[in-house]
Amino acid sequence: MPDAPEVQPLAGSPSTGTHSYGAAFAIDSAGGSTYVTLAEVLEITGPDMNVAKTKFTNLGSPNAAEEYKPGLIDPGMLTMKLNWTKAVFSTWLPLLRTAGMSWKITFPLVGAEVTPSTLTGKGFITKFGVTTPDNDRITQDVELAVTGFPVFTSGS
Repeated sequence: MPDAPEVQPLAGSPSTGTHSYGAAFAIDSAGGSTYVTLAEVLEITGPDMNVAKTKFTNLGSPNAAEEYKPGLIDPGMLTMKLNWTKAVFSTWLPLLRTAGMSWKITFPLVGAEVTPSTLTGKGFITKFGVTTPDNDRITQDVELAVTGFPVFTSGS
């Protein structure tokens, strides 16, 4: 019986990805720079930015094929799932229909960083709900419509 071939490790480098532990979400309802960090955030999703495609096809388009160019950027939505607490619920409830709120996602430190990376922007609440399941924790879902283009600041 021939010997089985030796399995060779895949070539490559270790991952430089970042673990989610330590990420934080904060808001400033006045739209300035005094952020309040929300407690017990379970998940942050987004913003899910999209670029519209603008049709530029004309009667002489090459090969009778549709032509497009990038259009405006839709900054998308930002969603969060939180453990429901009275404090967090009391923070969000009065903010319904508040335009121009500032938000900030702070990412965990990477390597020898002392200043974390952040993503900041403006927005308003479009969805605010509470889920009270049988025999499980109460959670709160919040959705923000992002307005304008978010700003990423790399940590150092």
